[in-house]
Amino acid sequence: MSSSHVNQIGSLTSLSGNIQPHSATPLILDSGVIDHVSSSLTHFTSFQAIKPLLVKLPTGQHVYATHSGNIHFCHSFHLTNVLYIPSFTFNLISISKLLSSLHCELIFSHNSCIIQDLNNK
Repeated sequence: MSSSHVNQIGSLTSLSGNIQPHSATPLILDSGVIDHVSSSLTHFTSFQAIKPLLVKLPTGQHVYATHSGNIHFCHSFHLTNVLYIPSFTFNLISISKLLSSLHCELIFSHNSCIIQDLNNK
């Protein structure tokens, strides 16, 4: 993960309602990070321990990711290879990784962001 600043903050919403991990910590869409990051293993539907990976936070601090896994919000929206960083307090979604893995586009307005499948629109 590279140094960055947060560009968009908010919860994700679908036609069926809010898409949030099982905590009060919001999801942050971030155009400056390389990987998805979660601060709690309870968000994961599956995960595995990895060789500790040194990650540089936006603050300049270095921490270790200890697990990697998948987070499923619904059948058509899921994140893969999410890094678990227990000492981090945010849940970050890498915009570039999201767009390439889900083959989708993001449409921003003044108060919302739509994640749209490119195949089905």
